[in-house]
Amino acid sequence: MRLDRWLVTLGLGSRSEAQRLIRSGAVCVEGNCVRDPSADFPTEITPLAVGGKVVDGRLVRHVMLHKPAGLLTAARDKKQPTVMELLPPAYGAMGCMPVGRLDKDTTGLLLLTTDGSPPAGTYGKPTRRRWTAPCTPPTRRPLRRAFP
Repeated sequence: MRLDRWLVTLGLGSRSEAQRLIRSGAVCVEGNCVRDPSADFPTEITPLAVGGKVVDGRLVRHVMLHKPAGLLTAARDKKQPTVMELLPPAYGAMGCMPVGRLDKDTTGLLLLTTDGSPPAGTYGKPTRRRWTAPCTPPTRRPLRRAFP
């Protein structure tokens, strides 16, 4: 991803502000100061520092939040406070959204993510099977493969 676009996606400013930061030498990638806003880097594993401070450059974030009563499970609402007000502003700029919903007066665990889906492998599809054949070693093998 282009370096200027990466900084904007992380919520570190507008595109012009990001370009100004990069050209001033305030942005270091993998320990080297970069002055080219159009330079491409892999965002998943690349260390990033802005203004001498290390920045978490991952674009995909999963957040576990204890939702208190009285907040809406929504990204925004004109009349009432939402769970997004509990997160740092950078998460909102990255597009962090609630997964699922809890009622306003309900408390409990709420997942939020930036990629539109819960972490891989979090939820399995519930299944029920009835097996009528005798359970001998040859019939157990396919069952073990199907239901680890």
